[in-house]
Amino acid sequence: MRGQGGGPKTDKGKAASSRNALKHGLRSDAPVIPEMESFDDWERFRSGLVASFGPEGSFESFLSERIALLAWRLKRVPRFETEIAAHSLDDIPDDLAPTIRYGVAIGRIKDDAQKLEMVAKAATRRMLPA
Repeated sequence: MRGQGGGPKTDKGKAASSRNALKHGLRSDAPVIPEMESFDDWERFRSGLVASFGPEGSFESFLSERIALLAWRLKRVPRFETEIAAHSLDDIPDDLAPTIRYGVAIGRIKDDAQKLEMVAKAATRRMLPA
């Protein structure tokens, strides 16, 4: 049965959850993500792009504004991909720690070079999936 989930009940909780997409901005409809983007940069980008289309009439104006917003949002994707890759690489040592401890305990991992090789292989698998 829907509608009886664990979603926020208070106004404060609802306001906080409404900003969940702002963590990376990929799904946000907001043109500017606070602390990540500049409103002045957005405004320059938007006005320059709209002006380059030279819209005539309200429909062309609507389309040029929409194109500007979508193009601005697409510019977020490379930043998001970079942050995800960095986050994944940062997590590798923590993810491998139990395996490395076990390997050391049973004598399969004998030195730091073997540990480093294991981390490098894990990084390659994580970043370049088959």
